[in-house]
Amino acid sequence: YNEIATELKPGYSMRVEDIEGAYTVLPLAPKVWKYMYVWWYDVDLPLDEQVAPNTLYVHVYGDFGTSAMPGVWDKFFRCVKAMAALDGVLTLPMPHYVDDNSLIGPDAKVVDAEAEKLGLYLRKCGLSFKEIKSAHAAMVQLVLGFWWDSVKRTRTLEQNKLESYLTNFRDMLKRRVMTLHELQVLCGQVYRATMTLPHGSNIFLSRLLALMRGLTMPWHRRRVTAGAKTDLRCIIQALEFNQGRGYFCVDHLPWAPPLYTDAMKDSRTAGWGWVSGCGLYDHGIYGSSASHLPIDALEGDAVRRAARHLGPRWSKSRVPIYIDNSAFQLSFRKGRSRVERLNTILRDLHLIAVEYDCVFVPIWISTHDNIGADALSRSAWSAFDEWCRVSFPDVSFSRCAQ
Repeated sequence: YNEIATELKPGYSMRVEDIEGAYTVLPLAPKVWKYMYVWWYDVDLPLDEQVAPNTLYVHVYGDFGTSAMPGVWDKFFRCVKAMAALDGVLTLPMPHYVDDNSLIGPDAKVVDAEAEKLGLYLRKCGLSFKEIKSAHAAMVQLVLGFWWDSVKRTRTLEQNKLESYLTNFRDMLKRRVMTLHELQVLCGQVYRATMTLPHGSNIFLSRLLALMRGLTMPWHRRRVTAGAKTDLRCIIQALEFNQGRGYFCVDHLPWAPPLYTDAMKDSRTAGWGWVSGCGLYDHGIYGSSASHLPIDALEGDAVRRAARHLGPRWSKSRVPIYIDNSAFQLSFRKGRSRVERLNTILRDLHLIAVEYDCVFVPIWISTHDNIGADALSRSAWSAFDEWCRVSFPDVSFSRCAQ
């Protein structure tokens, strides 16, 4: 996925090819033949003349039931691609996942022509493309379960997969207990769903993966925790927002006005404030219960408050968010934290980003430079007015409507 996202530049086209009988090309070492016996009917005689399996066969080439074959094939095919590149046959990038290949280039006709030339070259190596599965070069192409759009820079789940995922998620949400097999299927689907969400959204997998710890057999069961169900509800909500479509590259998105946030806490009070380059700002004082939270949670809460108010203004844009607390800023950039108090805030921010189709870019700023937001959190109005006049002389600032 990362290779495709890197090579599929704006306006590029991608062609899909599948290798015919990939594993059966690879011979097995004679020392493992004794593990590859198959007791079956005689394939040279009519089936109605046989009452039971009566013939011993042995696999001497790779088969699709052996767990190591995908890795072996990958090493083999990388060598074949290197040979083709050395001979000047393969000149365009061609990421592959096992036997699925994606040939990418700026011109669709050139990509198709190179794929035909490569097909002839591979036949000399004992390989061939499946013509029935070949898909001509296009800017919107179905690869590995996603529709990749090189113009809009999005990848979208197939509609039938999206519907089946949502159906399974809703069914699992009603369960009190899940088996290991059910959890493995669920986590695989959730992981693919998070590939359509902002960076770091695999945080929604953490409490689901924890349920599998200690389970070894497919029928082993585990009671579903409230936290895991909460993550599942978040994934359902996110997929309902974005309909299975997310960005694999955000470089084309315009920048929104910068956002500055801050929170303060001392022995008597705690406050928060945020100000945007668009001219809106807000501030407030925390109640007694919230004021006892660690400062990193208060800093994250200030960002969350700003995102809830300004989200509709950030559609299809990147939002630079300046934060002077490195603990929360680094967790925000990573998408998850080791402490649950920050993960709770990050889950909300991920959902806000999906709901309003925007991308958050957390940036650390020194406390000494974060003058505007710091002044709001401390109700220092003269310092705030001076910062606005110097930093944004052409912007008229007003408090956000509550």
